[in-house]
Amino acid sequence: MKRVARLRCAGGSDVAGQRAEYRGLQSCAAASAVSGGGKGCTWGCLGFGDCAHVCDFDAIAMNAFGIPVVDPDRCTACGDCVEACPKDLFTLTPVTHHLLVQCRNLVAGDDVLEQCRVACTACGRCVQDSSPGLISVASGVAVIDDALITLEDMRAVERCPTNAIVWLHGAQFTSTVRPNAARSAVA
Repeated sequence: MKRVARLRCAGGSDVAGQRAEYRGLQSCAAASAVSGGGKGCTWGCLGFGDCAHVCDFDAIAMNAFGIPVVDPDRCTACGDCVEACPKDLFTLTPVTHHLLVQCRNLVAGDDVLEQCRVACTACGRCVQDSSPGLISVASGVAVIDDALITLEDMRAVERCPTNAIVWLHGAQFTSTVRPNAARSAVA
């Protein structure tokens, strides 16, 4: 079964704030080493493209908001982007898996929205709307049980107030089904 890299963050510059201006080597690894890189969400993508630079297959391109976009047709699931990301935001999943939580924050509740408008608030709506056991909330964020992924359906994303959980069709940021898209401006 074909696997692809998926980014567990949707917090581009259009929806995630900055707490400081980072001036240094334009690298995620370097920025992360200097007080986390300056992004308001300390768990989010720093946007310097270390993942795109290490991809030998040109499967990753940075979008206008500093978020890497993986081309599932080019991705070979080699894992180089997984290793390059200092925030551990990439995961390799079968391309047939449609549900994805695009957030790794550890702050439960609406306070996290001050740092990123598309963060998971751990509201639990996706847990209520999905098949029993498929999704749980742990450490402030929704978690999908991959062992139960065959139970996935679009109901799990329909009431997400921030669009932190999405239903994927192909590329992550170009053809996701986002019923609440009017409420957030993720690329």
